[in-house]
This record gives sequence, C-alpha cells and structure tokens, in this order.
Amino acid sequence: MNSEPSSPAALNLSLPIQPASGHGWRLWFSRHNWLTWLGLCFILPLVIYYWQHYSDHLRQQQQAVFQQHADRIEQELQQRLKHIELLLGANAAYVSSSEYVSQAEWQHYVESLKLQQLYPGIQALGVVSYRRAVELPVLLGQLNLELQRRQELAQSAATVTLHPAGDRSHYAIVSHIQPATAQNRKVLGYDMLTNPLRTQTAMRAASLNQPAITAKVALQQDGGRTEQPGLVLMLPLYHHNAPLTTAEQKQAALLGFVYAAFRVREILPAAWHDSATVLPDIQWSSGLEEDSSQLLFASRSEHVVASPSASTADPKSPSVALQQHRHLDWYGQPFVLHIQNNQLFERTWLPLAEYELVLLASAALVLLFLLLSHLNLRRYQAECHSSQLQQHVQQQRQLLLLDEQRQSLALKASQLAWFEFDLRTGGAFYADIWWRMFDFAAPQLNPEPQQLFDLLHPSALALFRQDLQRLLAHGPDQDQQHYRFVSRQGRQLYCLVHFYVVRAAEGDAIRLCCTMQDQTLQQQQTEQRRQLAVLCQLDLSQALSLQSVVTLTTDFEPFLQQHWRWLLQFYCAALADTDAAQHPTTTSQPLQPPLEQIIQLIADVVQLYQPQASANNLQLIWQPQSISELLKLDRHRGWQMACGLLELACALAKPGTAVTLELLPFQTRLTFRLQLQLSDAAAPQCAQDLAALALHPLQATTILQQRLQAARFWAAQLGGEFSYQQALAQGLTPDQQSPPQQLSLQLQFPTAG
Repeated sequence: MNSEPSSPAALNLSLPIQPASGHGWRLWFSRHNWLTWLGLCFILPLVIYYWQHYSDHLRQQQQAVFQQHADRIEQELQQRLKHIELLLGANAAYVSSSEYVSQAEWQHYVESLKLQQLYPGIQALGVVSYRRAVELPVLLGQLNLELQRRQELAQSAATVTLHPAGDRSHYAIVSHIQPATAQNRKVLGYDMLTNPLRTQTAMRAASLNQPAITAKVALQQDGGRTEQPGLVLMLPLYHHNAPLTTAEQKQAALLGFVYAAFRVREILPAAWHDSATVLPDIQWSSGLEEDSSQLLFASRSEHVVASPSASTADPKSPSVALQQHRHLDWYGQPFVLHIQNNQLFERTWLPLAEYELVLLASAALVLLFLLLSHLNLRRYQAECHSSQLQQHVQQQRQLLLLDEQRQSLALKASQLAWFEFDLRTGGAFYADIWWRMFDFAAPQLNPEPQQLFDLLHPSALALFRQDLQRLLAHGPDQDQQHYRFVSRQGRQLYCLVHFYVVRAAEGDAIRLCCTMQDQTLQQQQTEQRRQLAVLCQLDLSQALSLQSVVTLTTDFEPFLQQHWRWLLQFYCAALADTDAAQHPTTTSQPLQPPLEQIIQLIADVVQLYQPQASANNLQLIWQPQSISELLKLDRHRGWQMACGLLELACALAKPGTAVTLELLPFQTRLTFRLQLQLSDAAAPQCAQDLAALALHPLQATTILQQRLQAARFWAAQLGGEFSYQQALAQGLTPDQQSPPQQLSLQLQFPTAG
C-alpha cells in the first residue's frame, strides 16, 4: 500500500492559486507573448533586407536590359549612316577615276547600285561641282549641251539653270543627280552655298577631308517642306595629286562633293515602324540639346503618355522610370538620342517585381505571427491550467491518502484482508494484510488472480469457481460464503469471503472487490463441539441398542450404567468447555474408571460385542502384544478408542467376513491395526461410503463414515495419525471367481510415558 501521512494534520489542503493572466487582445501585448514578438523583430529586418536586396538586384537587371536595348538602337542608327557613308566613298572613287563623268554614265552607275532595294530612304545621289564665278558659264553650258543631246533622243525640252540666282564668288552647283525623277531634276543647278546649313556642312567636310552631315534640313525634292525631316551627307572631291595638308590647300584643291540626300524616317530599320515590335520610346534630334524644332524621329507607344514628365499617378504610365539621354557626334554634327521606357516595353522585356509573392509572403508572415502568438498564448494558458490541475491533483491525492489511512486503520481493526480483480484487463490487487494472512514474506510484484485460486483447498476450489461464475453472470452484486484455504506454510484457514461486484452501464461485470475474514479458530471450535456431540450421541445410542440386544446380567448392568453416566458427564463438559475437553485437567476432567479396571473394561467390551459378532457370523480376535502398554494411555480416551474400533468392526461385519484387531506397541508409539476381508456384497457399499467421505469430509451419514470420523477425532485428540485404505487382496477366494476386497485401518499415536 502507498505511503501514508503520519497524521491527518500533516496534510496540506490549501486551495490552488489562480494564475494571473490577461484577457482578450491584452494577452497579445503582454509579457507572456514576448517570444513571438522577439521572433517578429528578428524576422522582419531580414525580410526588409531581403526585399531591398531583391529590389536593388531587380533594378540592376532592369537597367541592364534597358541599356542593351538602348545600345542596340544606337548601333542600328549608326549602322544605317555608316552604310550611306560607304556608299558615298564608292561614289567618290567612281567620280575621281574619270576626268569627266557624263550624265549618262552617272545614271548608269546609280542604277547599278539598286537604291530602292539595297538603300531604301535615299532620295538622291548627286555630284556637286565647286566653281568660281568665272567658271560657272562654262559648267552650265556643258551641262545644257549634254542635256540637249539627250533631249534630242528623248524629244523633250529641259535646261539647267542656276538657282537661286545671284552673283557670288563661288558656287556649289548640283551637276549630277539620280535617280532621274521629276523631283530630282528640279534640283539640277541648285547652289548649296545659298543655304547656310548646307554651306557650313560642305566647308566642314572640305576642310577636314571627311564626311560631314547636315543638321535637320528640308530636302529640295520636298519643295522645302519640313513635314518629312531630312539629312544630307557630303564627301569632298579634290584635284589629283594636290597637296591636302592644310585647310587652305584643301580649299584650293576642292573640286566638289558627292552627297546623299535622304529622309530620316525612311532610312531607319523597318522594325522601328512595325507595331508588332516592342521598343522603348525614341526621340532623335539634331543639335546639342533636345529641341522639338530639330526633331528628326520620335516613336511612342500607343499605351503610354507622350510627355516624359507625365504624372506617376497615371495608371497608363510605366511603373519603372528608365530613360537615357545620349549626346552623339556623327560626322561633325551633334545629335541627341533620348530613349525612354514605356508600359508595353516594361511588360515585354523588363523583369518586374512579383508583387503577388510579396503580398503572399507578407500575408504568410502575418499569419505566422498570429499562429505563433496563438500557440504561445495557448501554451501559456495550458501551463496555467496545468498548474491548477497539479495543485488540484495534489489536494485530491492528500485527501486520498487520508482516506487510505482511514481504510487501512479500519481494515486493521477488523482484521479484513482485501483484494480486487480487474475483469477487463485480468489484473489483480492484494492488500498487505492479505499477503501476511497467507504467510508471504512480502507482497509480490505483478500479482495475478491465479494466486488466490492456488491457495484454495482442493475441496473448496470447485465451489469457489461455481459461486464466482454465478455472481458475475447473474448476481447478486453482494454475497458472502465460507471457504477453506491452505497457507504457504500448510496452515488450514477457514475464511468468510464478502463479494462486491462492480458492473458497467450495460450490466457487465468489470471489477470484483472482496474482503476476507479469518474464522479458523471459530470454525475449529464449532467443528469440535459438533463432532463431540455426534460421537457422544452415537455412543449413547449404541449403548442403548446393545442394552436391548444383549441379555443384561447382574454384572453387566452396573458397567453399562457407569459407561452411560461417564459419557454424559464427558459430553456436558465438552459442550461447556471445548479447550478443557482437548486438554483435560483435574478440575474439568469427568469421572473415569479406576486404572486397574481398564484391562477388565476392554475385555468386557469384547465380550459385550461378541454376541452381535456371532449373529453376523463374525469372529473377533483380540491380539494385544502387551496390555500393560495400554495403561500408559489416557484412561478415558484409550477406552473410547478401543470401544470405537470394536464398534467399527461390528458395523462392518457381514456374513463371510473376517476381522482382525491387534495392538502393536513400540517404544514411542502404539499402533492399532484393523483389517477386514469384505465380501462381494459388502465391498461396493464400502467403496461408495469412502468415496462420499472423501468428497465431503464433514458429512457422515452411514455407520462406516461415522466410525471413521470417530477414529479420526480420537486420533487428533491423542496427537496421533489415522489412515485407511481399500485395495484388492493378494489372494483369491476359494471359488476363484472374483478377488475379495480388503479394508485396512491403522491408528498410530505417541505413548503417554
């Protein structure tokens, strides 16, 4: 049993302390949720740092992609001008290779270049002749003469005139131009030096001996209209073998120029005009600064606002502001190339921030914080409840210990042994007093119900199982029965067992609780009284029956009266004091015959039963080895023993049987042996009586059973041992039909001397 408190006053029955805690949202900001806030303070800077790093990296990637497209746009534009420059270099070589290039030769040369297929956008390839004023009439005459010859063949009238007219020291007249369209023929005779922009470009090319390009100009082919901006690229022509070291030398050796006039929009790549091509917004203008009047080309997405300074609040504006303002110097002319991001380009080419992931990550972070806070607060509340439950359990445990102490004291006072069987699990529990009752040194571990069954007496085992099955199956839930047990040291215990059956709601038995009370002493006293009463009644009834059978003589009547009076006194003394009957003293012992009458008393008993034995065709043979040894016995019990054995022999005597009764004295023990040869008629009844007595040792119904109990009782009174055995005889009867039965009884007890 569990350890018990020394006294009820030592128990602490104080109520559990309620933990101080907030309620509702206040708990989220209390000190009990500090761990979650600490985790948030640690994670949030990491998230912000990661997002900044991701944003910087994303901006770098966007800038790199935008830079690649801007470089590609600049390269494509520069390559277009480079192709025209190479074409002019070929034109200059062709013109310089001859003293004079006729109009027909120039036409044939330009047609071989296939401008429309290979160089779309070039409106004219021409030759500009640089002449002094005195040389101008010769040049015009030569040109008109050549035109007249061609006109005769073509039957058309046309002349080359100087325009704009005026007197100037030098002239730069367009003498050759192809293709020979109506717009280009109007340009023949045009003096480029009359236009400051063209003059500046021509002089720069002549002084540097390099190609030079004009700023935004209106082509003469377009009638001076600026709706379609144009450019003119010039390459100077010099006299053969003339020194070209200084600017003056180059000016003196200048013959003219080859040039290419083109519209800006038409020389640009076709992809720039294709709506399916996604490009950033492009603005190309001539000059040092971006000026709308010098705008050469502008492309804008239809999905964005045209103005670069559009409000960022406009939903059509790109979310990433990327632009480049490039200052270019091509062929001595400054240009400005402005490239700006638009919404379509942004969606198509730029890597954009995945705001959905940001929102999801932010939502996940918030949910994680809420979840951790909830779990943390639930843990805190669980700890509070656990503390309350622990204090409550401690209080209940102290109360339980107090109840166990009271129950233990009650069980000790009542000397009740307690045990339980758990019918669902098959487990068992035995109290400490139970183990001590059955002579166990200490309680055993893992007890089982079988330990109780092993301690039941064999004669009580079947009855106990039958009663237990009846209680568990049909009830009642409470009952009590007496059973016989055998302790580990061989002591026989007579116990009163109280049964208490605990049932489930369905009515099935789930637990069996029992208490045991040792009633061995009370049972022994009751049994002794009962046996004494039965034996004395048998002795009295037998004496009365013998009185009616045997002819009373003058000598026998006093003996019979004395014997009867003696038994009555002994019976009364036994009923009054059983212990005095077991251990007689001088004060409680009934009157007994004198010592010298014992031998005569036994002889009288033998003679008394001899007529009854003769009537049953039975011969009693008394073979005492030494009658003096009999005197050492207790006189009364010795006489009763001899009388009981003789009565037993007479009760078993049947016709055809033989009984031998002998006394075998030894130094320390006396042995009475009785052997009977039973006939076939007597053997079955004897066997049935012995079997019935073995099953119910306390129930004697026949004379044989009663005499056997009497012999066992007197043997117990003398501290002796009584045994009997039924077996087949060694020999056969004279008729050799069936072997006779033999019943052997033996009584041994210590001598009194």
